[in-house]
Parts: sequence; structure tokens; C-alpha cells
Amino acid sequence: MIRRARQALERQEHLLHRLKALAGECGAEVREQKLHHEVGFRARSGVCRAGERHLLILDSNAQANERADAVIDFLSAADTSRVTLDPDIADLIKGRRR
Repeated sequence: MIRRARQALERQEHLLHRLKALAGECGAEVREQKLHHEVGFRARSGVCRAGERHLLILDSNAQANERADAVIDFLSAADTSRVTLDPDIADLIKGRRR
């Protein structure tokens, strides 16, 4: 049971690594850092934009699947026509496109 959980976590981390690399190829600067949390307020991973620059900030305290969701959200709005998408990642992005 522990072995399966460890393998699942490794798969999530591997997917996250691939997604972050794609976000970088699409022009985003990707950072992982601890985000501030207070009572009644919880910062979440996401993208901010300054002019043409995109900064994708991922909460390093969040689980890998939560961080991956933030990257997928960014990629679903980004121009991915100039990058090579593996079929599994392309499916994830298509599922989020508006």
C-alpha cells in the first residue's frame, strides 16, 4: 500500500515537472515558494501578469496535484501551438480550455 502511494506521488511529481517545463516554453517564469496563509485568508497558486510577462507562482506547501492544476490552468489559456504536447498533457489542457 505504501509502495503504491509512493509511486502515485512520484507520477504526480513527474507530471508537475513536465507541466512546469511546458509553461516555461510558453513564456512563463515558474516559481515555487511558500505562500502566506492567515486566518480567513489563503493564498493560492496562480499566474500574474505584468505587461507581456507571465509569472506562475506555485505554493510549495501545496500537494503536487494542486500545483499541477495551477499550471494546467495557465497552459489552457496560453498559446501552446509552438510547443510539443504529449497526448496525455494535451488531453488535460483541452479539458480546461474555455
